[in-house]
Amino acid sequence: MNFLICKWQSYFALLQPQHDCMGSSAFSGSGTYGLLLSHSSWSIPHHSKAHALSNQAVASSFHDTALKLLHQSRSLVLSGAILTAAISIYEDMTALIRSTPSTMRLVIWSVQSGLQYKQLMSTHSEHNSEQYAEQLRILHTQLATSLLHVCKQNGGVYIKAGQFAGAFGAVPREYRFILSQLEDKAKPRPFKAIKKVLESELGSDRAETLFIEFDEQATAAASLAQVHRARLVNGVEVAVKLQYPGLRSAVKADLGIMKRLTALAGIFFPEFRLGWVYDELEAKLAEEMDFRTEYTNAAKLRILLEGHKRASVPAMYSDLCTPRMIIMEWIQGIKITDKSELQKHRINPRVVGLELVKLFAELTLIHGYVHGDPHPGNLMVRPKGRRSFLSWLFRGTQQPFEIVVLDHGTYLSLPPDLREQFCQLWCSFASCNVDVQKDVSVAIGGADAGRVLPLLLTHQAKDRAEERALQRSVGINKFSDMALMLSTAPRDLVEMLRINTVIRASSTLLGVNMQDRKRIFAWFARRGLPNMSNRGAHVHPSSRSVMYRVKLLLLLTAWSSWCMLSATVTRSWFVILGLFGPVLFEDV
Repeated sequence: MNFLICKWQSYFALLQPQHDCMGSSAFSGSGTYGLLLSHSSWSIPHHSKAHALSNQAVASSFHDTALKLLHQSRSLVLSGAILTAAISIYEDMTALIRSTPSTMRLVIWSVQSGLQYKQLMSTHSEHNSEQYAEQLRILHTQLATSLLHVCKQNGGVYIKAGQFAGAFGAVPREYRFILSQLEDKAKPRPFKAIKKVLESELGSDRAETLFIEFDEQATAAASLAQVHRARLVNGVEVAVKLQYPGLRSAVKADLGIMKRLTALAGIFFPEFRLGWVYDELEAKLAEEMDFRTEYTNAAKLRILLEGHKRASVPAMYSDLCTPRMIIMEWIQGIKITDKSELQKHRINPRVVGLELVKLFAELTLIHGYVHGDPHPGNLMVRPKGRRSFLSWLFRGTQQPFEIVVLDHGTYLSLPPDLREQFCQLWCSFASCNVDVQKDVSVAIGGADAGRVLPLLLTHQAKDRAEERALQRSVGINKFSDMALMLSTAPRDLVEMLRINTVIRASSTLLGVNMQDRKRIFAWFARRGLPNMSNRGAHVHPSSRSVMYRVKLLLLLTAWSSWCMLSATVTRSWFVILGLFGPVLFEDV
């Protein structure tokens, strides 16, 4: 045993470089012999010269062997480092080469759009004129349509980027409307390629024994991953979400191009300041590419929604979730904005829209924990329970349902003070208290952002003319004014506005209007108001008033009761017409 200890000690001693006085690195023999000769098993007895010579020969032989092992290990380490670097460079170069067509499309669009905007700006000296506004609207529409095609052709990160940019209020109306057509869909990768990820994350043996069924045809494919339907050995049906191989290198290459083009746009259009949009997108993608983050977020949301009657999160298997793979409960549902399919299942789309607004009002104003990417592809509706006439009469939908929340890669966690400020702001919208609106808005976003915050949250223009009139009423005369304002606003506020824009678009499509949203958000905001004893600087004096809270409760109760009663009476009238209409209105 002592011999083995000495052998390993001397080997590791050889691995430690000794620097001489000239600064060159050498391996000191004294370290080896010191360890060898100092140990009792290797000490030379004085009474046996032949034995000493024999031990010296053994030590010399071991020293030579150790040096050979050292050189071999150094060669292996160096070869491994070179191989690792080569693989990394190869992956990056491969991703860069593959992204060349996508890059060229984006570069061509960027150059063409930049030149056309410059030409329009140079030919109109008065940028506040109606003629310039109309020409700008037409150009926005043309270029937004062209950008939509570029994003669809490029796919991947470009779909994410298009959705992301189209959800900001700073982006022109035409871009928001056209880019909202983007869906996070992609052509599925061949199973042969995606299987390598499955085996890499689970191990080849476990990947073979874990499932009794595995559908090699993907049921869904998005920009970062695709989903396969499978069945575990215990018979449970699951969804297996697998990240695309080489995704990180591809995202790195695409983001690098976007960063350079954003910087170039800043040179030619310095007043726009859109670099912050790129920064937000980069941070968001970094979160989404680690599926362990998605598991953590989903687990937290499941706890928050425990016992919720109209919303749920698929169960996930913690021991089967890795950085590039998630295995979760399989759920069959309907895309939340697919109105025709909802109606086929006797589900009222407007009621779905109202429940969607309620869900995100609760997450924002009660929990302060909000899904960061709530586009329609990440929200499903699942029929739940039995159809009944009473359900239709009192709830507005014949078939009960629940909203299933998917894709938990990114979330917004609101600081408690900011959450309570949002609660105070929504309550001021309901009570029409303009002074409180101004005070709280400025406290949230500063002087510039606070000036337009009520507009961004509660006003919904019918057309561009109305939108321009609303913007001018708060001092936003051109696109660069809005971009500058958002670039200096707190990041949590900007992200909250983006999420609010996405939910507003989906709920509007389902038949929910701004008054509905205002009423629902105000109802949850009242529940999330700060404690009356809270003397924090973020608490407006009005929120500490007992009378204010009582009036607010009575107002919201009356408002909600009226909406429920009028809807029930309307549905009852439809029943009467259906049963007795021919008799009541037949010609005499």
